[in-house]
Amino acid sequence: MLFTERGGSLHARFPDGRLQTINVNFSGLHSSFSVGLMSLAIDPDFNNNRRFYTCQAQTTNRIEIQVISWTMDSTYSNATRVDDPLVGSIDFKNNGWHGGCRIRFGPDGYLWITTGDGSIAGTAQDINSLAGKILRVNAQTGEGAPDNPFSDPENPSQKTPVYSYGHRNPQGLAFRPNTKQVWVVGHGPDYDDEINLIVPGGNYGWNPTPPYNENVPMTNLEAFPNAIAPKWQSGFPAIAPSGAVFLDGQSWGAWNGRLAVTVLKQKYLKIFEFTKDGTFISETTAPELDQHYGRLRSSTLGPDDALYITTSNGSGNDKILQVFGPAAARLEGPNTVSYDHLGTDPVATFTPHNLDASVTWTLSGQDATNFDISAAGVLSFRASPRVDTPADADADNIYHVLVIANDDSSTANLAVQISVARSMPDISITAGNEITEGENAVFTLTASPTPTQPLPINITITQQGDFGATTGPQTVTMPTSGTTTLTITTTNDDEDETNGSITATITSSSGYTISYTQNTANVSVADNDNPPPTTPDISITAGNEITEGENAVFTLTASPTPTQPLPINITITQQGDFGATTGPQTVTMPTSGTTTLTITTTNDDEDETNGSITATITSSSGNEYTVSSTNSSANINVSDNDNPPPADCGSAETLATKARANHDALPNTTANKKERNNWWRAWIALSGTTGTYNTPLTAAEAQKLESNDSRWTPFRQALECLNGTPPPTTPDISITAGNEITEGENAVFTLTASPTPTQPLPINITITQQGDFGATTGPQTVTMPTSGTTTLTITTTNDDEDETNGSITATITSSSGNEYTVSSTNSSANINVADNDNPPVPDNGCTKALANSGTVQGRWESSCRSVTRSGRYARFFTFSLDSQASVRIDLESSQDTYLYLRRGLNQRSGSDIARDDDSGQGRNSRIARTLSAGDYTIEATTYSIRRSGPFTLKIAGVLAQNPPPIVVPEISITAGSDITEGGDASFTVSANPSPTQPLQVNVTITQTGNYGATTGSHTVTMPTSGTATVTINTADDDEDETNGSITATITSGSGYT
Repeated sequence: MLFTERGGSLHARFPDGRLQTINVNFSGLHSSFSVGLMSLAIDPDFNNNRRFYTCQAQTTNRIEIQVISWTMDSTYSNATRVDDPLVGSIDFKNNGWHGGCRIRFGPDGYLWITTGDGSIAGTAQDINSLAGKILRVNAQTGEGAPDNPFSDPENPSQKTPVYSYGHRNPQGLAFRPNTKQVWVVGHGPDYDDEINLIVPGGNYGWNPTPPYNENVPMTNLEAFPNAIAPKWQSGFPAIAPSGAVFLDGQSWGAWNGRLAVTVLKQKYLKIFEFTKDGTFISETTAPELDQHYGRLRSSTLGPDDALYITTSNGSGNDKILQVFGPAAARLEGPNTVSYDHLGTDPVATFTPHNLDASVTWTLSGQDATNFDISAAGVLSFRASPRVDTPADADADNIYHVLVIANDDSSTANLAVQISVARSMPDISITAGNEITEGENAVFTLTASPTPTQPLPINITITQQGDFGATTGPQTVTMPTSGTTTLTITTTNDDEDETNGSITATITSSSGYTISYTQNTANVSVADNDNPPPTTPDISITAGNEITEGENAVFTLTASPTPTQPLPINITITQQGDFGATTGPQTVTMPTSGTTTLTITTTNDDEDETNGSITATITSSSGNEYTVSSTNSSANINVSDNDNPPPADCGSAETLATKARANHDALPNTTANKKERNNWWRAWIALSGTTGTYNTPLTAAEAQKLESNDSRWTPFRQALECLNGTPPPTTPDISITAGNEITEGENAVFTLTASPTPTQPLPINITITQQGDFGATTGPQTVTMPTSGTTTLTITTTNDDEDETNGSITATITSSSGNEYTVSSTNSSANINVADNDNPPVPDNGCTKALANSGTVQGRWESSCRSVTRSGRYARFFTFSLDSQASVRIDLESSQDTYLYLRRGLNQRSGSDIARDDDSGQGRNSRIARTLSAGDYTIEATTYSIRRSGPFTLKIAGVLAQNPPPIVVPEISITAGSDITEGGDASFTVSANPSPTQPLQVNVTITQTGNYGATTGSHTVTMPTSGTATVTINTADDDEDETNGSITATITSGSGYT
């Protein structure tokens, strides 16, 4: 329900009885005497358009009556003006007399408006004035309905809003059900209030003489013989009728179809009966509404068939009345209830009227879930309500619920408001400050509301710990002031104990309720006694490992720290003989709680096994300390720093037997062949065995083997003893390549010497390049430092010349004095160099012809090269000449070549114009001659027994008219030779055709076994030469394992297939 108040407010009442004030801008409202916010109407299509309308006095540029349309939001919180105004310029004097206005939607869908004459003489009879009229307008536009009786004098095709005229101050507007009748009730002067049946264009005879003399008949038939006579007049005195509505529905019994009129002056409800043609029959006063509620103003029927009436008493004493017909389904019971905090009684009992025995009860509204209703109509809280924790939706302890009763044919409902408040004091308790034992614990009790007389409160005292507090039940008297304190004493003893607390809890009794949130309070109590001293627990930790001759340092820690210096018993032991003083020792632990123990060792010249020194805490005789259960002992490793004596040549026989055993223990496989041979030769050398096909192993060879396998150390020593110390081993020099580069960057090579040289060593290098990248080629010298590794950097030039990608190669060359040897596997390294210049724009015509894409026309201005292909190929290329021209065709291949020129397109058979079938590896074919205009086919074939090898065809002369198709390179990969772990696995990646610029190709590396290969995704840069190498390093470990493999797989990417 929406309703207004004349002073300028708009409210919504929800079915469960809740009221909500709507935020609406009524600026400019003129509220004076009987005008202000006077009437309200809801659009019939409100559920869709959310529109409603008000009629109000407004002060804009002048004072006038206006009808304004609004829209309402979905929550009934805010309303917004839409048409401002929809209808305006309804004149009245600012004294507020005769400004009456009532708006209603008729059954025809138009908005009907009553207007007073504004206490201005002549307006009621002026059909061009909107005052003193009944208006009928389109609610969306404010224009007169198209079948209204009067035309606009300035626009005759447009009807004015005026439907009837000659009205003094019409108030009520009613539409008789099931007819087209429109009825209006209006105020007379001091006499003759009227009820009129409105006819279109009718004059209802009111016309006071100027300036405004009301001593004329209400309907002046003498002045206006054709005026419409009223259907009823009050005579003298006037009663001030206001609202009017026809009662409709069987629930009204005998009053069904009668006109209900609210009366202001006489303060009652009149019920009028008229015939179908409007002849007055009777009038009745409803006794229930006679002088009981004051001035009755507006009336309307609700969707529940009840009559809703507003009062107009002022001073905040107004109501909205709900009136039921004698046969209406309704509920009898209170609509407001006051209820106690923590109450348990039923809220109310409701009695249904005009409902049969099958009635069922339901609840609705925002707070309905807090209630139950029985089959007998008894409403109860589901749980006792608490003021301190309200459960209503607005959390204001005011609950709204709609009680609904249904039978098979009818429904009755009643909105109930239940206000919850305390009827007795609610007791809460709070704690004072924390205390120390021996002080008082203070609690504060509060009553809300305050009691009318002293009130005993039950309290239970408990304590955590033992502080001498009196525990158990106590009683505190609450004075009428509503607050008191409870003091609990504690005892200051000498016993060290854990901190604790004292707790006071309110318990139930008659005469009060207990706070839901503050029913218990806790005061912390701190112990003030020192704890007994704690025995220190001693732990020990070891310092760093040492070499004989250094000090072994141990750290001892006491927890807690001792109160005075404390002797600690330690026992020292050693593994080995490092001159340490072993046995029991005493260390004094200071009050800081930490100290160190230092054990010295001796640096002798005796080669011996590495060992250790151990310090262990032992217990004291008087239990002055405890020994740590986890760190009672600590150990420091001691390394011997003396070289072992040289091996006795007498051990040769023993080592010979061991060498033969090592040989025999290895399975006779290809992988073990070399190692088995080394052990066999060592057995020969150490045992003096002769007559074998193998030569004895030398000490120099054993020294090389020792560099990778320490097992060979005693064998090398024995061979040196037998054969003498070999000369120093000549370093073996190897070279590896850095990353691929782009012209202008540096090519970096790494050189490695094994073993490392004893002094800096010059290494000879020769630099070559494929392509022209400005590198300094020829011999160079690099100095190898004693670290055994160095780098060689070759600079390149970044030019503007488009050229084929190439490479820079660094090759180790031998020295004149044999100061080093050149690696047999890594004597040379190659770094690819990518050109970064854009190629010239290709001759599209030639490219298209060589791609076997059909006929082209052109003239002889350029040359091009076909894609290099592998395998045995017979390829056919076609072209056309539009005039005589000289042609030269070259076929280049490392295999046998066959070149044919035939007349016609796609001619693969028949006689040829020219051929050249030079044979032999590295031979090329050429046809050069003058051709007349026409179509031609080139057959280019390479052949060999192996049926593989690249060829290149180039032809001078054809220029195309159409661009060539884009040829996407196809990428393939082939594997290099098998390797042994520690070697490099090499794969060759090829592009067909070659890319026109460097191309990134994705490769995935996997391995079977574990050879230290870097697996996963790799990226290879394919140069425009169409071939690239992928090298995967493996590790040479000492683990015997099954042979395996490295696999490289091309994965998809951009720019290739």
